[in-house]
Amino acid sequence: METKKQEKSGLSVVMSAAVAAHQHKVRQLLQGAVDGGFITQAELERCVENADGSRWGDTDHSRRNRPEAVNVDVVWSTYDYNAFSLMDEGLNRGVDHWLTIVKSMARCPMMSPIIVNDKLEIIDGQNRFFARRYLGLPIEYIVRSGYGVVQARNYNTSHKNWTKSDFVSSYSAEGVESYVLLEQLYLKFPRLPKSVIDVVATKGVASNPNQVIQSGQLEMGAFGPIEVVCNLLMEYALSPNYLNPSRMIIESPKWCRAWLTIYFNNPDFDPKRLRRNAIANPSYLYPSATVKDTCEIIEKLYNRRCQPVKLKY
Repeated sequence: METKKQEKSGLSVVMSAAVAAHQHKVRQLLQGAVDGGFITQAELERCVENADGSRWGDTDHSRRNRPEAVNVDVVWSTYDYNAFSLMDEGLNRGVDHWLTIVKSMARCPMMSPIIVNDKLEIIDGQNRFFARRYLGLPIEYIVRSGYGVVQARNYNTSHKNWTKSDFVSSYSAEGVESYVLLEQLYLKFPRLPKSVIDVVATKGVASNPNQVIQSGQLEMGAFGPIEVVCNLLMEYALSPNYLNPSRMIIESPKWCRAWLTIYFNNPDFDPKRLRRNAIANPSYLYPSATVKDTCEIIEKLYNRRCQPVKLKY
C-alpha cells in the first residue's frame, strides 16, 4: 500500500515538472504575440494556465461538458462595399490576383471572412473582397479591434500572405529611409535580380537578407557605395550566360551571389581585372551547382594568365 502511494507521489512530481516545462515553453512562444499587440499580458497568463501539452490520445474523453466559451470573432455580413477601404498606400499586399479566384468563387462562394480593423480597413483578404464585389456577393468580415500598421504587418507575416516586395513597399510608404532607397535600387537596376540587390543592400553580412528586410531591420547606410557595387555588376549586362546564351549572366542570382561573395570577402579584389578576363574568356561565365562552386569558377577566371591570387569565399 505504501509502495503504491510512493509511486503515485513520484508520478505526480514528474507530471508537475512536465506541466511546468510546457507552460514555460508556451510563455516563451506567446511572448512575440504580446510584443506584436495580438494578445495582452493577461491573456498570455490565461493561456499559460490552460496550456495542455499532453497527447490527444492520453486525454480522458469519457466526460465532455459544454465549454465556457466567449464569442470573440463575430462574422458580419454586408453588401455595402463602399464601407470598406484599403489601408494607407503601400500597407496592403498587391491587389493583383482577384480575377483569378472569381471563377472558383462563383462555383463555391463559401470562403473565409476578410479581416478588417475598427475603421473597416482591410488587413487580410483584399483579393477576396474585390472578387466578391465583382460577383455581387455579400462581404463577410471579422473586426479586429485596435489593429494598425504594425499589427497588420505582423498578421500577414505570420500567415505568410505578404511577399518580400509587399514588406518593402509597406516600410517605404511609412517613409523608412533604408526601404525608400531599396525601392529606388529595384527601379534603377531592373535587370539585376532583387535577391542580388538585397545582398548588396545588407552588405553581404546577412545570412538571410529576406528575413532582415521583412522584419523591418534593414539599415542600408550610404547609398553611394551600394550603387557602385550594382554598377560593377551591370558591366556584365551584355555578357551571355555561357550555358544559356539566350540569357545574360547577371540574370543568374547564383553567379551574382558568387561575384558578391568574392567582392565582400577580398579587400584587394580588382573588379577590372576580372572584367578584362571575362571579356577575353566568356566561356567562364556560367553558374555552377552551388555558389561555392561558382566562386571557384570565378577564381579560375580571375587568375587566368595573371599572377595567381587565392580568393576568400
